[in-house]
Order: sequence, then C-alpha cells, then structure tokens
Amino acid sequence: MSQGLGSLSPVDRELFNQFGRASRVEPTFSLVHQAFENIVDSQPSSVAVEHDGNTITYHDLEKLSNKLANSLIRKGLKPRQRVCLVLQRSINLVVAILAVLKCGCQYIPLDGGVVPDNVMAHIFKDTQAQYVLCFEKFHHRVQQFTTHTNTIVILDAARDEESTSSISGGRPVVSLNSSDGAYIIYTSGTAQGFLEVNFLTLERNHRQPKRR
Repeated sequence: MSQGLGSLSPVDRELFNQFGRASRVEPTFSLVHQAFENIVDSQPSSVAVEHDGNTITYHDLEKLSNKLANSLIRKGLKPRQRVCLVLQRSINLVVAILAVLKCGCQYIPLDGGVVPDNVMAHIFKDTQAQYVLCFEKFHHRVQQFTTHTNTIVILDAARDEESTSSISGGRPVVSLNSSDGAYIIYTSGTAQGFLEVNFLTLERNHRQPKRR
C-alpha cells in the first residue's frame, strides 16, 4: 500500500520537492516513431543502440528500419495489423520494433529463447497475427504454429544485394494517429488476455524534470 511522501526521510522529501516537481510540458510528438525520427534528423551520427559490443547510429538504424518497413508493406502488411516478433535482445530487435511502428502496426514481442511452445501457439492464435518476424534459429519453431496464410520474415537470413537495393530506405508514408495501437504485451498474469498500448509517446500531464 502506498504511504505517500510521509514514508520518505526528511532528506529524501526535500530532494523530491526540489527535483521531482516541475512545470508542465506538452508532448512535442504524438507518435513514438516521430520522436525517434526527430533525433535522427538532429543527431544522425550519434550512437542509437549498443549491444554485445556492437553499435549502430541513428542514421543507420533509421535506414534499416525504413527498409524493413517498406519491405513489409510491399509484402502486404497494412496499418493496424499485428506483427509477432520472435526474437531476442539485439540491434535487430530495435530495427524490427521501429519498422512495425513505421508501418502503423502493433508489435508483439516474444523472446524466442525462453517462450514455451504452448505460449507461442496461444499468442499466435489469440492475436491472429498474420506476420511474424524471427531469427533463423527460431524459424522451425515458428513454422509449427503458423499456416500457409502467415508471412514469416527471417531477419538474419542472407539476402542478395540486388533484391535489397530495390527497397526504398525512405520513411514510409502511412496514415495513422495516436489512438492506434503500438504494441501488445503478454505477461504471466495475462494468460487469458493482453495489455495493449497506443501510439502516444507521452501522457498529457508529462512534466519536464529539473536537472540536478
């Protein structure tokens, strides 16, 4: 049960009052990927993601996510559809998330290294996701719970340069708004359902924190 500020020490209460209260700031962007693209435009050479000793800049992350998004759109992905991501923590995961958002769709993250078969099967059926992005090592498992109507994209599969060069690296033009879904997440407490989050990047009562 929450006890409010009264449970804090006098020093902590003073710190909270000094740094935890600030003026109201209206969100600059209503969509998550627009906020990302703003950083791309202002800091393209800065490191966006670092994982396992590898890094990628905002510019390169933008290019890869745009290419994947445009590739998915070419394959028939429509706004407001759901896309399962059977991946693991990696730069490719971030690319996939951004690509799905740029398509105006909802991503459903599944850690392919730990999710049980019965849970994967349940989520595929429950979300009715027609598109699945996965790593090569999870392809066989994904195939067990999909049909010929599903489109499976293996993110780390080898692709010839000629086929990928024809895919635009420009930002997809998709009509969507902040009330559209952004992602669906299943937790141990949502076996019979899921938590859905919309495209709003910030709540309306967001406050700008003070700098110490």
